[in-house]
Amino acid sequence: MAEIVNVEQAAAWNGVAGVHWATYSDYYEGGVRLLRDRLLRAASVSAGERILDVGCGTGATTRAVARTAGSEGYALGADLSSPMLEKARRLASAEGLDDIEFERADAQVHPFPVGGFDKVISSFGVMFFSDRQAAFENLGQALRPGGELAIIVWRALADNPWVTLQMDAMAMGRTLPGPPAGVPSPFAMADEADVLQMLKASGFVDVAGEDVDELIFLGKSPEDAEACLTLPGGPVHGLMTDLDEADTAEARRRLRAMLAEHQTSEGVGLQTGARIWTARRG
Repeated sequence: MAEIVNVEQAAAWNGVAGVHWATYSDYYEGGVRLLRDRLLRAASVSAGERILDVGCGTGATTRAVARTAGSEGYALGADLSSPMLEKARRLASAEGLDDIEFERADAQVHPFPVGGFDKVISSFGVMFFSDRQAAFENLGQALRPGGELAIIVWRALADNPWVTLQMDAMAMGRTLPGPPAGVPSPFAMADEADVLQMLKASGFVDVAGEDVDELIFLGKSPEDAEACLTLPGGPVHGLMTDLDEADTAEARRRLRAMLAEHQTSEGVGLQTGARIWTARRG
């Protein structure tokens, strides 16, 4: 059995949250499509390349690079979540992709083949490491000399109205703090100077960050979005656990009203703030 040292995140993504995200993979993968496209352009995968996708979830990014790499290439999706990996395998099989694999792996310690990949990529999958330095040193070893890294992460909470507007709608007079600094969370790689230093210390060169601002789509309609977001394992379900029945109903009403303000022809679209980091193994 593969070694897992990031035990808290492994437990989280193999529980209710992992099942939820696997079940509603179309919803979540479709929601970040504009951001994923920006990452894929930055990664610039070529035919025949070998790609490692870290924190691959249900595999949308892995499948995309596998299609580009083609029959002479190879794509490996790595994640802690068994439910999401099972869904990833089914989706890849249904698409007829042969040169693609998915593996449950803790990127901090997993023995990836040394120099086995041309590129390491990640679509919002690297913010949850309990030891980022160890993880990126390990991922650097998995790259061939001169191999490239391309990852997309969230900037600070304040730069992401798609989160803060949901929190404001659900607050019901409470102060809802963001995740504390220094712990695995969606915003754990928001500090630009910190990430720059960490990647250089991990052996990467030509490190560069590019801010990316695109819409994230939370559903086709406010009702669709509210229903999925508030399910057990969904992003805002935890914000309702200490509310009584009346306040829960009101919080959900406020959430739907906020979402309705952001209805577009493509669905409910809210503004995000992300950053793409690129680098090479030195």
